Amino acid sequence: MKHVLIIFVFLVLSIDISAQTQRHEFGFAAGGSYYLGDINHLKQFYKVQPAFGILYRYTQNDFIAVKAQVLRLTLAADDADFSYQYQTVRNASFKTNLIETSGTCEYHFLPYNPSEGFKFAPYISAGIALNYADNLNNLTYFMAIPFGGGVKAALGKRFTLNVEWLFRNTMSDNLDDLKGNEANVDYPLHSSKQVTSINTNDWYSVAQFSLTYSFSTKKVWCPAYTKKKY
Repeated sequence: MKHVLIIFVFLVLSIDISAQTQRHEFGFAAGGSYYLGDINHLKQFYKVQPAFGILYRYTQNDFIAVKAQVLRLTLAADDADFSYQYQTVRNASFKTNLIETSGTCEYHFLPYNPSEGFKFAPYISAGIALNYADNLNNLTYFMAIPFGGGVKAALGKRFTLNVEWLFRNTMSDNLDDLKGNEANVDYPLHSSKQVTSINTNDWYSVAQFSLTYSFSTKKVWCPAYTKKKY
Protein backbone atom coordinates (compact mmCIF):
# COMPACT_ATOMS: atom_id res chain seq x y z
CA MET A 1 0.00 0.00 0.00
CA LYS A 2 2.79 2.46 0.88
CA HIS A 3 4.59 1.86 -2.42
CA VAL A 4 1.35 2.34 -4.41
CA LEU A 5 0.73 5.74 -2.77
CA ILE A 6 4.33 6.86 -3.42
CA ILE A 7 4.04 5.99 -7.12
CA PHE A 8 0.67 7.76 -7.31
CA VAL A 9 2.07 10.98 -5.79
CA PHE A 10 5.06 10.83 -8.16
CA LEU A 11 2.77 10.59 -11.19
CA VAL A 12 0.71 13.55 -10.00
CA LEU A 13 3.76 15.75 -9.48
CA SER A 14 5.40 14.81 -12.78
CA ILE A 15 2.79 16.27 -15.15
CA ASP A 16 3.22 19.38 -17.28
CA ILE A 17 1.07 22.16 -15.79
CA SER A 18 1.73 24.81 -18.45
CA ALA A 19 -1.90 24.72 -19.58
CA GLN A 20 -4.66 23.93 -17.11
CA THR A 21 -8.19 23.20 -18.31
CA GLN A 22 -10.47 23.53 -15.29
CA ARG A 23 -13.87 21.83 -15.14
CA HIS A 24 -16.55 21.64 -12.44
CA GLU A 25 -18.78 18.56 -12.74
CA PHE A 26 -21.83 17.35 -10.82
CA GLY A 27 -23.56 14.03 -11.26
CA PHE A 28 -24.81 10.76 -9.85
CA ALA A 29 -23.37 7.27 -9.42
CA ALA A 30 -24.88 3.79 -9.27
CA GLY A 31 -23.40 0.33 -9.05
CA GLY A 32 -22.78 -2.62 -6.77
CA SER A 33 -20.88 -3.19 -3.51
CA TYR A 34 -19.55 -6.31 -1.85
CA TYR A 35 -17.58 -7.39 1.21
CA LEU A 36 -14.20 -9.15 1.67
CA GLY A 37 -13.16 -10.34 5.12
CA ASP A 38 -13.41 -13.19 7.62
CA ILE A 39 -16.54 -14.63 6.02
CA ASN A 40 -15.71 -14.05 2.35
CA HIS A 41 -11.94 -14.31 1.97
CA LEU A 42 -11.34 -14.11 -1.78
CA LYS A 43 -14.50 -14.26 -3.89
CA GLN A 44 -14.93 -11.14 -6.00
CA PHE A 45 -18.44 -9.79 -6.61
CA TYR A 46 -19.85 -11.95 -3.81
CA LYS A 47 -23.40 -11.07 -2.71
CA VAL A 48 -23.37 -7.81 -4.68
CA GLN A 49 -25.67 -5.20 -3.11
CA PRO A 50 -26.91 -1.88 -4.56
CA ALA A 51 -24.87 1.31 -4.22
CA PHE A 52 -25.88 4.79 -5.34
CA GLY A 53 -25.02 8.41 -4.64
CA ILE A 54 -24.00 11.85 -5.84
CA LEU A 55 -20.61 13.34 -6.69
CA TYR A 56 -18.71 16.50 -7.52
CA ARG A 57 -15.51 16.49 -9.58
CA TYR A 58 -13.02 19.30 -10.08
CA THR A 59 -10.68 18.77 -13.02
CA GLN A 60 -7.55 20.82 -12.47
CA ASN A 61 -5.97 20.02 -15.85
CA ASP A 62 -5.92 17.35 -18.55
CA PHE A 63 -4.32 14.80 -16.20
CA ILE A 64 -5.54 15.52 -12.66
CA ALA A 65 -9.04 15.54 -11.17
CA VAL A 66 -10.33 15.56 -7.58
CA LYS A 67 -13.65 13.95 -6.69
CA ALA A 68 -15.93 14.27 -3.66
CA GLN A 69 -18.65 11.63 -3.39
CA VAL A 70 -21.39 10.46 -1.04
CA LEU A 71 -22.60 6.87 -1.48
CA ARG A 72 -25.26 4.78 0.22
CA LEU A 73 -24.35 1.11 -0.05
CA THR A 74 -25.13 -2.26 1.49
CA LEU A 75 -22.80 -5.09 2.48
CA ALA A 76 -23.80 -8.66 3.34
CA ALA A 77 -22.21 -12.06 3.93
CA ASP A 78 -23.21 -15.48 5.27
CA ASP A 79 -21.13 -18.48 6.36
CA ALA A 80 -23.82 -20.71 4.85
CA ASP A 81 -22.59 -19.69 1.38
CA PHE A 82 -19.27 -21.48 1.91
CA SER A 83 -18.39 -25.14 2.38
CA TYR A 84 -15.52 -24.81 4.88
CA GLN A 85 -16.23 -26.82 8.02
CA TYR A 86 -15.31 -24.05 10.44
CA GLN A 87 -17.77 -21.72 8.69
CA THR A 88 -20.50 -24.33 8.84
CA VAL A 89 -19.92 -24.58 12.60
CA ARG A 90 -19.54 -20.83 13.12
CA ASN A 91 -22.77 -20.07 11.19
CA ALA A 92 -22.26 -16.28 11.23
CA SER A 93 -23.87 -13.70 8.97
CA PHE A 94 -24.38 -9.95 8.74
CA LYS A 95 -25.98 -7.26 6.63
CA THR A 96 -25.43 -3.55 7.06
CA ASN A 97 -26.03 -0.26 5.29
CA LEU A 98 -23.20 2.28 4.98
CA ILE A 99 -23.11 5.97 4.21
CA GLU A 100 -19.69 6.65 2.67
CA THR A 101 -18.29 10.16 2.23
CA SER A 102 -15.06 10.14 0.28
CA GLY A 103 -12.47 12.31 -1.40
CA THR A 104 -10.25 10.88 -4.12
CA CYS A 105 -7.68 12.10 -6.61
CA GLU A 106 -7.71 10.77 -10.18
CA TYR A 107 -4.62 10.60 -12.41
CA HIS A 108 -5.30 10.21 -16.15
CA PHE A 109 -2.86 8.12 -18.20
CA LEU A 110 -4.03 10.05 -21.27
CA PRO A 111 -5.02 13.73 -21.52
CA TYR A 112 -8.73 14.21 -20.96
CA ASN A 113 -10.26 17.40 -22.32
CA PRO A 114 -13.43 17.00 -24.46
CA SER A 115 -13.35 20.63 -25.62
CA GLU A 116 -9.91 19.96 -27.16
CA GLY A 117 -10.82 16.59 -28.65
CA PHE A 118 -9.36 14.36 -25.90
CA LYS A 119 -12.48 12.32 -25.13
CA PHE A 120 -11.24 9.11 -23.48
CA ALA A 121 -8.85 8.36 -20.63
CA PRO A 122 -8.07 5.45 -18.29
CA TYR A 123 -7.10 6.54 -14.78
CA ILE A 124 -6.05 5.42 -11.33
CA SER A 125 -7.63 6.78 -8.17
CA ALA A 126 -6.84 6.91 -4.45
CA GLY A 127 -8.04 8.85 -1.44
CA ILE A 128 -9.76 8.59 1.94
CA ALA A 129 -13.31 7.89 3.11
CA LEU A 130 -15.42 8.21 6.27
CA ASN A 131 -18.24 5.70 6.79
CA TYR A 132 -21.31 5.47 8.99
CA ALA A 133 -22.72 1.97 9.62
CA ASP A 134 -26.34 1.86 10.76
CA ASN A 135 -26.68 -1.51 12.50
CA LEU A 136 -23.37 -3.04 13.56
CA ASN A 137 -22.86 -3.87 17.23
CA ASN A 138 -19.17 -2.93 17.44
CA LEU A 139 -18.68 -0.34 14.73
CA THR A 140 -20.48 2.91 13.90
CA TYR A 141 -17.96 5.29 12.31
CA PHE A 142 -14.80 4.12 10.58
CA MET A 143 -12.23 5.28 8.06
CA ALA A 144 -11.31 3.56 4.81
CA ILE A 145 -8.70 3.98 2.07
CA PRO A 146 -10.22 3.68 -1.41
CA PHE A 147 -7.96 2.90 -4.37
CA GLY A 148 -8.36 1.42 -7.83
CA GLY A 149 -8.98 2.62 -11.35
CA GLY A 150 -11.42 3.26 -14.13
CA VAL A 151 -12.06 4.82 -17.50
CA LYS A 152 -13.92 7.96 -18.52
CA ALA A 153 -15.40 8.93 -21.86
CA ALA A 154 -16.97 12.16 -23.08
CA LEU A 155 -20.56 12.22 -24.28
CA GLY A 156 -20.34 15.53 -26.08
CA LYS A 157 -18.53 18.47 -24.50
CA ARG A 158 -20.50 18.56 -21.24
CA PHE A 159 -21.33 15.00 -20.19
CA THR A 160 -18.82 12.43 -18.96
CA LEU A 161 -19.45 8.72 -18.40
CA ASN A 162 -17.21 6.98 -15.85
CA VAL A 163 -16.78 3.29 -15.09
CA GLU A 164 -14.60 2.54 -12.06
CA TRP A 165 -13.77 -0.22 -9.60
CA LEU A 166 -12.29 0.78 -6.25
CA PHE A 167 -11.32 -1.35 -3.25
CA ARG A 168 -11.59 -0.01 0.31
CA ASN A 169 -9.27 -1.02 3.14
CA THR A 170 -11.33 -0.30 6.26
CA MET A 171 -8.41 -0.38 8.74
CA SER A 172 -10.80 -2.30 11.03
CA ASP A 173 -11.72 -5.93 11.70
CA ASN A 174 -15.28 -5.13 12.83
CA LEU A 175 -17.07 -4.69 9.52
CA ASP A 176 -18.52 -8.22 9.62
CA ASP A 177 -19.58 -7.84 13.27
CA LEU A 178 -17.53 -10.86 14.37
CA LYS A 179 -14.80 -9.33 16.52
CA GLY A 180 -15.94 -8.93 20.11
CA ASN A 181 -19.23 -10.64 19.30
CA GLU A 182 -18.25 -14.27 19.98
CA ALA A 183 -21.17 -14.88 22.32
CA ASN A 184 -23.63 -14.36 19.43
CA VAL A 185 -21.92 -16.88 17.14
CA ASP A 186 -23.16 -20.45 17.24
CA TYR A 187 -20.32 -22.59 18.64
CA PRO A 188 -22.29 -25.15 20.68
CA LEU A 189 -19.22 -26.96 22.01
CA HIS A 190 -16.61 -24.20 22.10
CA SER A 191 -18.32 -20.90 22.90
CA SER A 192 -14.99 -19.18 23.65
CA LYS A 193 -13.31 -20.18 20.37
CA GLN A 194 -11.80 -17.38 18.26
CA VAL A 195 -14.17 -16.55 15.40
CA THR A 196 -12.19 -13.92 13.50
CA SER A 197 -8.64 -13.36 12.32
CA ILE A 198 -7.19 -10.64 14.53
CA ASN A 199 -4.30 -9.85 12.17
CA THR A 200 -6.28 -8.85 9.07
CA ASN A 201 -8.62 -5.98 8.26
CA ASP A 202 -11.95 -6.22 6.50
CA TRP A 203 -12.40 -4.77 3.02
CA TYR A 204 -15.23 -3.83 0.72
CA SER A 205 -15.36 -2.86 -2.92
CA VAL A 206 -17.62 -0.79 -5.15
CA ALA A 207 -17.91 -1.07 -8.93
CA GLN A 208 -19.90 1.85 -10.28
CA PHE A 209 -21.04 3.86 -13.26
CA SER A 210 -21.33 7.62 -12.99
CA LEU A 211 -22.65 10.35 -15.25
CA THR A 212 -21.61 13.95 -14.71
CA TYR A 213 -22.40 17.30 -16.30
CA SER A 214 -19.79 20.04 -16.60
CA PHE A 215 -21.07 23.50 -15.67
CA SER A 216 -17.94 25.38 -16.68
CA THR A 217 -14.88 24.95 -18.81
CA LYS A 218 -11.97 27.37 -18.60
CA LYS A 219 -8.36 27.21 -19.71
CA VAL A 220 -5.89 28.95 -17.39
CA TRP A 221 -2.24 29.32 -18.29
CA CYS A 222 0.36 29.02 -15.58
CA PRO A 223 2.06 32.42 -14.99
CA ALA A 224 5.51 30.81 -15.16
CA TYR A 225 4.88 30.02 -18.83
CA THR A 226 3.47 33.44 -19.82
CA LYS A 227 6.42 35.64 -18.80
CA LYS A 228 8.08 37.55 -21.61
CA LYS A 229 11.46 36.27 -22.70
CA TYR A 230 14.23 38.77 -23.41
